[in-house]
Amino acid sequence: MRASLLLMRAPLAIVVALAALAAAASFASPAAAAAAAPTTCANAERIPEGETQRREAMRTIRCLVNIERKKVGAVALLSSSQLARVAQRQSTDMVRHQYVGHVNSAGEHLRKRVARVGYPRLYSGEAVLWGTGTQRSPAGLVRKLMTTPAHKAIMLAARFRELGIGLVLRPPLAGRPNGATLTMTVGRRR
Repeated sequence: MRASLLLMRAPLAIVVALAALAAAASFASPAAAAAAAPTTCANAERIPEGETQRREAMRTIRCLVNIERKKVGAVALLSSSQLARVAQRQSTDMVRHQYVGHVNSAGEHLRKRVARVGYPRLYSGEAVLWGTGTQRSPAGLVRKLMTTPAHKAIMLAARFRELGIGLVLRPPLAGRPNGATLTMTVGRRR
């Protein structure tokens, strides 16, 4: 009888232990949650060519940025079509007018460009960069982004909730072959 009671209690003890582990996991720190998050994104190293791959590259860039945000406990950025319009226009303008910067060729700063598309911003920020060679892949562009302290701080800032990506598969400066120009506009609605 004593042996059968012990056997009956053993499964109960295992169930209780598993429940305790599950409860502890639900209260895990952001670092633990980041460790459990996905660490790869589709086609991260592929250099995009053509419209279909450009769009796929933009999704991959958002995925990679969100992996970096999870590492610091920040929420994933959602895609915003309004911010994407701002970002795409800026990337296109930089390539067309051969410059890299946060003020467009018409002299408009980010605040004005965001207001023009009707985004009800509480906060907004922007990262602009370009790459050639392997740096024009999504992973190459995000690696470059994360090595620039100001851009990294913007992309990882917890106050931002939405992201728009603009990618042009050409460099912004003449005489540079095989480049990609990226603008990432982040924001938080009022």
